[in-house]
Amino acid sequence: MRLNTLVLYGILGVNRVVTYGLSALARQARKLESTIDGIGGLDIAPLTDIPVPNIDLATHNDPIPLILRDPRYRDTIDYFTRHASATRSLLSIEAQALLHILVRNLRADHVVEVGVFKAATTEAIARALHSNGHGVVHAVDPYRSEYIAAVFKRWPVSLSNHVSFHPRDSVQFFGELRRSEVRPSLVFIDGNHDYEFAAFDVESAARMLIGGGFIAVDNIGQPGPFFAVRDFLERNPGWIECGGSTANYDRSKAYDRLRTRIPNTDLIILRGPRQRTLSMRPWSPGQVRISRGRVDGVRVPIGTPSGAGTLHVQIILRGFGAQPAEVGAVTRTDLNKAREAVSVPLATPLKVTGDFTHFTAEPILIWQGDEPLQLARDPDVF
Repeated sequence: MRLNTLVLYGILGVNRVVTYGLSALARQARKLESTIDGIGGLDIAPLTDIPVPNIDLATHNDPIPLILRDPRYRDTIDYFTRHASATRSLLSIEAQALLHILVRNLRADHVVEVGVFKAATTEAIARALHSNGHGVVHAVDPYRSEYIAAVFKRWPVSLSNHVSFHPRDSVQFFGELRRSEVRPSLVFIDGNHDYEFAAFDVESAARMLIGGGFIAVDNIGQPGPFFAVRDFLERNPGWIECGGSTANYDRSKAYDRLRTRIPNTDLIILRGPRQRTLSMRPWSPGQVRISRGRVDGVRVPIGTPSGAGTLHVQIILRGFGAQPAEVGAVTRTDLNKAREAVSVPLATPLKVTGDFTHFTAEPILIWQGDEPLQLARDPDVF
């Protein structure tokens, strides 16, 4: 028995040594990558004001045709052509310029980039934020964190101050984002190109985006990102594809670099409705932390005055502790030309009792009406 125990401990010890050794080799490989790629001599262009088209995004739902026709668009492209960041990017110069222009015109407080590679596109976005005088780009990438961090260290401090690096995958990042107050104006998706991953990134970005914000997806020539976007558009009324529709794509090709409607890019750009749009498809803002184990109803802030219809509400209250608890209730209310906030009380308040560390409430809304119901913002439970 003692011999077996010693053998077991010996095996565990060897495994620990091997694991530590492999981790050390991986770290060394990542450091070697930085050396081979010449990060120490990285050429960072001076911080200057880059010429861009000025577009009124409040009056133009689709700004892409206006940007492409504006003479200053060529000036923006010329800037990125002259400087070294373009050589470190998998995006075309036109794609980098377009993202820079959108961020400048959005006056964004927050931008999210999923998939960083060598941080060239991060730099294009950060330069837009620097020119605006405020804003943060959240750079999300679980790979090559030492390399990416080394690139950011080569930037001027006034530029790197506009970057928050998240060395984790998008599942972890969007989960953290939901628990924060951060709501991006633009999300650029260039992560894993398999359908399931791209679909998750698009859906998660849409949930977090401010009203009227943009989602830019790269590599739509590949079937994963492309069909993730097409399926998203079919499920979500009110969203538009900027720059022209890819609905009439070539059905005989899974991989097609000619799908994009934005010249010299592999992008598809979506713009969300300025107000949340409800339809027959159930929608929820997700689980929201609350301070007590009781819910009396939900307050629904109406945007554009509603047509006639019925708002169906289901609320799930959860308590988390040694013994989790979950209860739910349904209610409904008829609306006609409703405006501002509508309170929808439950006939009997939801309650959970026990020893819990925290509580969440999840309101789920379904609208049956003559036309979609517009919300000014997410609903609040009370």
